[in-house]
Amino acid sequence: DDYDTILGFVNRLADGTGGSFHDFVRAHNEHRMAVPRLVFAAQYGVQGAVDFRALAFAGNAALVGIYLLLLWVCRGSSPWKLVPLAPILFQAQCWQSLAWATVAVQSFAVLLFALLSLYLLSVEGRAAFAGASAAASLSVLTQANGLLVFPAGALVLVLARRTRWLVPWCALALVVCAAYFMGYERPANHPPPSQALRDLTSLTFFLRLLGAVFEVRG
Repeated sequence: DDYDTILGFVNRLADGTGGSFHDFVRAHNEHRMAVPRLVFAAQYGVQGAVDFRALAFAGNAALVGIYLLLLWVCRGSSPWKLVPLAPILFQAQCWQSLAWATVAVQSFAVLLFALLSLYLLSVEGRAAFAGASAAASLSVLTQANGLLVFPAGALVLVLARRTRWLVPWCALALVVCAAYFMGYERPANHPPPSQALRDLTSLTFFLRLLGAVFEVRG
């Protein structure tokens, strides 16, 4: 993926055929990768060449951001509650994702934006809601699964009894989803999402992810 996703994009920037708004938001498989492409462009602009190591470090920084966010959310309570999260977040089992520039920048950042959005939805005030809306939009522009922040956010608002924000939240979800799927075409070599529901593939992957930290290899 790095050859097309990063090098192909940066090559278009370098020769002047890319860099347009459409080039940043155009679909790559199921994803609208505007945020990762901004990171790629910024790294290239600073260093003058593609540095996959720098991009991998930038992506891994999102994991640190997630842990700091969780520390902030749990401030005032026992720090021991966060001890189990450390080996889950910072585990060597996902070493390929840690070292893979595209995956690190994309897959870790979408989690940070989504969690930040959900946290801000639990905070009172218009500024917090605006921040949650911005973070949710950034998650969608990072990876396709960022779309799930909208139903999750609606649940947060209901549980927090902040239902007066449900209408603007749902309105934002409709606008973002409409823009996301405008001109969208499912990649021909990718199965439909319904297949994962039929054969429980998603559930299997989820359980494997949770148990990966305890895997012992002979």
